[in-house]
Amino acid sequence: MRLTRSVAFRDYKQVFAKSATVSAPSFVVFLFLYHLHIIHKYAVNILFWDDWTMFRGSHPATVSIPWLFDSSFMQATATEHITATTKLFVWMQFQLNGWNNPVNLVLNFIIYGLFVCWIVWFARQAVPTLSAYMKWAFVIFLLSPINYRNHFFATQSCYHFYLIFFFLGAYALFRKEQRWIHVLAGCAFSILSLFSLAAGFGSSSILLIGFCAFKTARVYSRDTAAHRVREVLQLAIAVLLIGGALSLWFAHYETLSQGIVIFPNDSRFWSFFLNLVSFGFGIDRMSSTFGVVCLLIVVVPICAAVWKRKLATTHWAGFVMVAGILVNAAEIAVGRAGYGPFLGPRAMFAGPKAIRYVEFVLPLIPLSMINWAVLLQHRTKQQALALAGLFLFCIFTFSNNWSFDPYRTEAAYRTDGRLCVKAYYKGVGDGRCPTIYSDNADYIPLSTWLENAREEQASFYTDIKAEIEKEK
Repeated sequence: MRLTRSVAFRDYKQVFAKSATVSAPSFVVFLFLYHLHIIHKYAVNILFWDDWTMFRGSHPATVSIPWLFDSSFMQATATEHITATTKLFVWMQFQLNGWNNPVNLVLNFIIYGLFVCWIVWFARQAVPTLSAYMKWAFVIFLLSPINYRNHFFATQSCYHFYLIFFFLGAYALFRKEQRWIHVLAGCAFSILSLFSLAAGFGSSSILLIGFCAFKTARVYSRDTAAHRVREVLQLAIAVLLIGGALSLWFAHYETLSQGIVIFPNDSRFWSFFLNLVSFGFGIDRMSSTFGVVCLLIVVVPICAAVWKRKLATTHWAGFVMVAGILVNAAEIAVGRAGYGPFLGPRAMFAGPKAIRYVEFVLPLIPLSMINWAVLLQHRTKQQALALAGLFLFCIFTFSNNWSFDPYRTEAAYRTDGRLCVKAYYKGVGDGRCPTIYSDNADYIPLSTWLENAREEQASFYTDIKAEIEKEK
């Protein structure tokens, strides 16, 4: 009787595994396509906030080195961000269609979808014995509309590029073979991450520090002088390339006048940092307790694995990815925790639950899954329980983050802003369109960007011009 039950249970597990292996990736694909459909449905061919700053001078119709590395946005003064990869992306689109915003939003989400698929692929490399459906199940949360603002904002592709190049850099550098092509590719990806967004500075610094530790361990483990020399040369090249790019970025950096710098000896730093980490797990309420829980979920498997001192190269890559994300979260806390209580409209732009920041920390979910699976890979039952518990925790924390209504609300703002821009081009408006651009007196007026867009024959301008001519 007991043997019969055992066989029946084993058969049930096999049936479940087969069905889940098909249903998990199918659901991810469905969710991605549905999310893409929503973005396309509500996209409006008009720019929004920082998008307008692409029309600085004769750009993006033309491309130049000063424009690519210009870090100023709505003000003439500099910010900490150099978004060269996004500017190149916009320039290429301008050559094709005058930079059509709905097309840009669709392309942005496709790029993000490829990033999500790459994480699944990386999970297969890191934990090949783990069931395929587990690797797909945890990326479902990355497709939640909790990240709607970055998906509905053309130039927010800089967030995608930063994460993609940082992750690729980590994977390329921490390869078992350590071929020269891998080291050089890893350096190139790290530099691209650095010049995609300011977040790349902290993450690339951590990547270089981790690579130094990794190479040092390999040097001491090598049994021949020739192998040790090769390891040292590769490390020297990485330090020269990545370190040089970091120095160049830092030399270009200008200290911002606004805000108060808050260091970790201040409780405000930890409140911000912990709440930002928990935001990556879908927790959109202020709670340092939840933040501590989420931080422990992230760091415990890494600390335990390091304590055991049995790390494969892919495990190094995963740990460095997590460390880079956490350092970036800490950098944001240093710069933003001094803005005061994070309630009301300010929370959208400066608080730890600012929607634009959630993309930075969302990858902590699949990375935590990978790291727990690595730690417990020789304890099948404990591994299954840990991953099931983590998945149920995420189901609970994301339960209120599956509404796509914000896209419809944002579309209404963009539509209203487009009508305002149309009135300006008809000569009956003053170019003050608060639903798509700030009316802050310190910012460059929207009318300046509108005139530049007219001169460059941007896509939204030619569409509006055609409508005006048709109405005559």
